[in-house]
Amino acid sequence: MAEQLRTGVPWQVTLAQIAYESGWGQKEMYDEYTKKQSFNLFGIKYFGNTEDNDKYVRSWTTEYISSSELDKWEKEQKRWALNGEKLINMGVYENNKIKIKVIQPFRRYESYKESIVDHSDILLDERYAEAWEYKDNPFIYVSIIGPIYATGRYDC
Repeated sequence: MAEQLRTGVPWQVTLAQIAYESGWGQKEMYDEYTKKQSFNLFGIKYFGNTEDNDKYVRSWTTEYISSSELDKWEKEQKRWALNGEKLINMGVYENNKIKIKVIQPFRRYESYKESIVDHSDILLDERYAEAWEYKDNPFIYVSIIGPIYATGRYDC
């Protein structure tokens, strides 16, 4: 509720995204190598350098990519996988996308509250501007942000 008062992001959207991304709290994100807890409730990726170890955790994730992106993702896997683990190509999925499993960096927070604040700040980005006029209707708000939220940005 505090974040709704601060930013206008409906609390129902925040709660729904926590439930979806964490499987109602059943899927906790830890670092693949150190087992360090991320406190990342939303699957928010990290887009920095590998030297800032305290800012991210490395974790396996599933991505759906076009075949033309496979080389980029293999480079990403080499960048983030510490023990030479290979990207796992699970074959063609719907819409001619390739389903892959890959180690990626996710933001690490000091607390769940910090994760929630960051999520609210992300939803204040211009990318989600179309949803802002529906802050009083969480159903419309989430229907607008949903298709673009998980697509993130890709900085290789």
